[in-house]
Amino acid sequence: METIPISLPVRLMDPHLHLPTIQSVLSVHAEIAEFLDFEGCLKFIELIQLLKPTISLSLHPDDSSRPPDRLPLNVHTFLMKCLGLKHENTKIVWLALSSIAWNLKAQDVHVFGQRHLQLFLDHGISLGIGKYLS
Repeated sequence: METIPISLPVRLMDPHLHLPTIQSVLSVHAEIAEFLDFEGCLKFIELIQLLKPTISLSLHPDDSSRPPDRLPLNVHTFLMKCLGLKHENTKIVWLALSSIAWNLKAQDVHVFGQRHLQLFLDHGISLGIGKYLS
């Protein structure tokens, strides 16, 4: 059987997104594929990187090194709107991807902000969420 090489779009080739790790998590949490594709998972991770300062405001300083068990309601709602997810599906995605999204050491987070600026304008302002560039 001949294998056909798959090339990912340039935006998915950010070396800091640890694609094998994401693929591994998605293979364990296969139910996510029912409502979010691979690119949607990457978008979720990028948005969490941008939202980390907002999410951190709700954490005790001793707990800021790990993701919270639950997202603040405004962040949860923002992600629902940005990704077109239902409430329960957003919780499932957070539980599956929170560790990767929280611990990612992205070198160039402002690129994510530029990529998702319209989402912040469309959904963030009404929820008290701004766009973070650093």
